[in-house]
Amino acid sequence: MLPWLGASPNSFQSSCEGEAETKSFAAHHKYSLQVYKLISLQGKTEKEKRKLAGLGKKYSPERIEKSSKSLKGKIPWNKGLTKNDERVQKYIDNNKHKLFIKKYILTTPDNLKLIFNGRKELQVYIKEINSTLKNKIDINILIKTKLYKDYKIELN
Repeated sequence: MLPWLGASPNSFQSSCEGEAETKSFAAHHKYSLQVYKLISLQGKTEKEKRKLAGLGKKYSPERIEKSSKSLKGKIPWNKGLTKNDERVQKYIDNNKHKLFIKKYILTTPDNLKLIFNGRKELQVYIKEINSTLKNKIDINILIKTKLYKDYKIELN
């Protein structure tokens, strides 16, 4: 008996809808966990709901064995996929916007616009041009000032 609570450690006083009843602490905790799960599922995605619903569950070895047997012999959905596959290419195309590579647009004196993905591509191109030009282009000055010897550069 806990003298400051007036109850034994195995009982828990709670009131449900105005009725006073004594529940074991484990039963009350289980009820609280169920209520928490229900509240936490509101406004969640289906994946999050499934994850929360499975928390605290333990599966029997028989059930694990049964599910394992049911998956044996199934061909994985991604077996044999290459980067050339249509489905993989669609995924790659959808995620290209997530690349953090700057696009450089170089305008030549002839008003020709060239687009480069990243500084490295631009450097390679300017290195090739410098081999044919008398007045060499300094890429660092070009990028800093955005204008160098009739060459303009823009960032996207």
